[in-house]
Formats: sequence, C-alpha cells, structure tokens
Amino acid sequence: MPPRSLTRPEETARREARLRAIAGNRGSDADFLSDIHTLVGEFAMTFQKNTSPDAPPRCPVCGGTMIRGKRDYGCSNWREKDGACGFRMPGEMAGRPVAMEEVRRLLRESVTNVLDGFVREDGTSISGRLRLEHGPDGWQTLLEPVPDSGAGPDPAADPAAGGEALGVCPACGGELEESPRAYGCANWRDADGGCRVTVWKIIAGRTVSREEAKQLLAGETIGPFSDFVSRKGSPFTASIALEKIRGEWKTRLIFDNSSSGPSGSSPQEAENTAEAGGREEKHEAVLGVCPACGGDIRESDRAYGCANWKEEDGGCRFAIWKMVARRPVSADIARQLLQTGHTDELDGFVSRKGSSFSARLKLADSGEGFRVQFDFSD
Repeated sequence: MPPRSLTRPEETARREARLRAIAGNRGSDADFLSDIHTLVGEFAMTFQKNTSPDAPPRCPVCGGTMIRGKRDYGCSNWREKDGACGFRMPGEMAGRPVAMEEVRRLLRESVTNVLDGFVREDGTSISGRLRLEHGPDGWQTLLEPVPDSGAGPDPAADPAAGGEALGVCPACGGELEESPRAYGCANWRDADGGCRVTVWKIIAGRTVSREEAKQLLAGETIGPFSDFVSRKGSPFTASIALEKIRGEWKTRLIFDNSSSGPSGSSPQEAENTAEAGGREEKHEAVLGVCPACGGDIRESDRAYGCANWKEEDGGCRFAIWKMVARRPVSADIARQLLQTGHTDELDGFVSRKGSSFSARLKLADSGEGFRVQFDFSD
C-alpha cells in the first residue's frame, strides 16, 4: 500500500504545479528530479519496514494500520483529523474469533485457508473460508462454508442412497453426488481439482428434486415452475438452467415473456431480476458502461458500481463513490465521467487538512484497473 502522502490530492497538485512551472521555464527540472529521487528512496525504506511477516496489516482504503478494537478490527486513521477512514473487519464470524493472522491473510490474498470452529444458528459446527470482497456497497467479509460441513456435495454421502447415479459432471467429468443440501461434483476438494459444479436443493423457496437435478446436470432446461417464492413472499414462475457463465457453472432462472417475475413485476422488469437460493436482486437504471469490463454501471446506496461485481460475474471492482473528499457525487456527475472520461471543474472538495479545493474528476487506468482521480490541469 503506498504511503498516504503519495495519494493526497494536494501533494499531486503541488507536483503538477511544479511541472507546469518547469514547462514554462520557471523551474528547475534537475531539482524536481532530485526531489522525486529522494521521495522514492523514503517510500522504499518505508515499504521495506512494513513488509515483515509480523508487520501490522494495512487498510486497503487509505493505507493506514489495521488495529484491534473492543469488538472489531479497524483502520488507525478512523479519527476525523486522520481522514475519518471507516474501513472495518469483524473480530468474530459465526461465533468464532477472527485472529490477526487471518486478517493479515485476508488483506493480502482476499481469502483464508479452511478454518474450523464456526457455529450455525442451530448450534452445529461448520468449517469454512473467510473471503474479503469489494462491491458497490463497500467492503464485506464473507463466510464460505466448505462442502463437507453440509453446504455442498458431501464426500461421505452414500451415492446409492438416492438410487441411480446422477451422471457425469459437465465441467470435469467427475461423478455427481447428492448431499443433504445439494447435488454436485465429487471432485470438490482442492486436491481433486476443486470443481465447484453445484445445484442447490432449494432455489428461491422451491425444492429441486433428484430427477430435476439430473436433467439440469445433463444440460437440459427444466420448467417452467410456478411455485417459486420471492423474499417478499410473492409467488412467481420461471424455468431453471445450468449454464457456464464467465468460466463458472451456475444455475440461472429464466423468465418467460408471458409471465411475471418476482413480486409480480412486469416481464420487462423480470428480465433484470435474478433469484436463486432465496435471494432476489432488482437492478436500478443503467448510468453507463464500465470502463474496466464493459458491464452496466448501476447506483447503490454508497456508489455507482459495476453490475459484474460478484465473483460469478467476473468480480469487477470498478466503482465511483458517492462521496469523494467530502463532496457528494451526483448521478449526473457520474454519468458525465463515464461518458467523457472526465468531469467539469467541481467545487467543494475538502482535503484531509480541512482545506477546500476545486478539481476535475477523471478516469485513469493505473495498470491495476480504472480509478477515479483528481485532475488539477488547466
């Protein structure tokens, strides 16, 4: 994570002002290069000090140090005078304490090894991985139960218990098994290839039978069925298909143009509604095209972000935050930024030292993805 002084807009403005002065023969390029050389040396020393295996993990938002609070982990720059960074990670997940080493690994690799000791609401124990994800609504720490804890294909399940075999996995050719909660590939272990082909037994409140699972896994579309139930309790009709989406096999609900989608929506609205495993998502109007992956940019509570932010849709992390340097960013501003790559000059930004400033916003490809940056050029 770069030192905070490298990412402060006022520092960027100061360096760009020096470059403009040099271009106008009002400054020394040798002095500027010497200062940059010194600065890079200081950054390198800071980086070396902070890359020890025992070094405190760094906040992914501002580069601050992650510290343990009474209940959660949070950024050391949480105070207003330090930038009021609100990044937090839970100190406990599903009844299990989260250790600092696990936080360090999450921030470094975005996922942990399989961990034991998590507890369901009914008191039974499960194992799983913790995953750190960033989407339009911000950062989230998620628990992913592993299959042998009852969340997927069970290697101990007796294939003969449910009758004839389910068939052959469409992804890897392995055997398909039935577990208490799903039908899926027996090669789910990392040592066996880590195949994740799964058909859950409950999709949007409807039970998927063994025969229906066999049809899905054989590549057939089944339905339509009229006994799906949305999260709001409304019945709806849809068919189910198992399809390869962005390299991963996923079940998908298909709505007929003559039927209504979840919650009694119109056919047009149903096309923008997906529900599986009891989860319903209804998208808002499209603001523009994602510069990173070409997906739709939609509005959420805290950002204008790419609709492809889920891992199964590509895991795109592009977002335009609704608050930049304490200034609200409206939908019109976000739309202009997406259409032209930059905005008009905007007033009302506030630096971390409390000083007001004006700047344009622009989209820039940093080499690690597109980001919104300040533009202080004339």
